[in-house]
Amino acid sequence: MTVGKDTSLGQLETSYRSKIQELTEQRAELSKQLGACDEQLKVFQEKLHWVQTLIVAPDGARIPQRTKRRRKSPVKLITYQVLRDRPGQWLTARQIFTAIRKDTNKRVSRQSINVNLNLLEKSGQIQRRPAPKGSGGAQYVFSAV
Repeated sequence: MTVGKDTSLGQLETSYRSKIQELTEQRAELSKQLGACDEQLKVFQEKLHWVQTLIVAPDGARIPQRTKRRRKSPVKLITYQVLRDRPGQWLTARQIFTAIRKDTNKRVSRQSINVNLNLLEKSGQIQRRPAPKGSGGAQYVFSAV
């Protein structure tokens, strides 16, 4: 080894030590800033929590939201009316469809009639049973309770 190499290694060592010292100081400063940020974060999270509890509280400043009124289906009412006007008769969905068109001159779809028949049957307002043979391919017949 020569003397020139030793001096350059010594210089490298001191420059590395100074860099390490500088980065350590920078890390300490950033850690201090991080601690301050964490404290502020905790404070604001607590404030947010209190504001949210005030909003949810019954006497809070919460604005009551309007609930949507459930619209009564005119097809459901007409379907039930057709069955109620024919007590003791068991009608297929197709016969109900035809009766609605004759009675009210309204054009309703078979799908809407089928959906409303299922709803009326679930609510217990009408009865459903398997259709007898010769009913034109219908699966069920319906009657008002």
